[in-house]
Amino acid sequence: RTERLLVRFRAYGPADPSSFTVSARLLDRVGHVMRDLALSPAAERGEHTIDLPLAGFAPGEYAIEVKAASGAREASERTPFRITY
Repeated sequence: RTERLLVRFRAYGPADPSSFTVSARLLDRVGHVMRDLALSPAAERGEHTIDLPLAGFAPGEYAIEVKAASGAREASERTPFRITY
């Protein structure tokens, strides 16, 4: 069981990258937070990567929630996925 889920995405914000933050969390099928996910910045500005090993997961439905925040403004997006064996 060496499968991995690799997610790459871009987050856009103010010209100063230190003025906004990007975070990601793993959610179960009902939307409860399972854990925070580590983000690896890519070579290009604003690009991020999540590398999630799937070996420890039971078959089922999950989602990744990505949030970008700058001051009082916040945007989020959820991407569902299913693990089957």
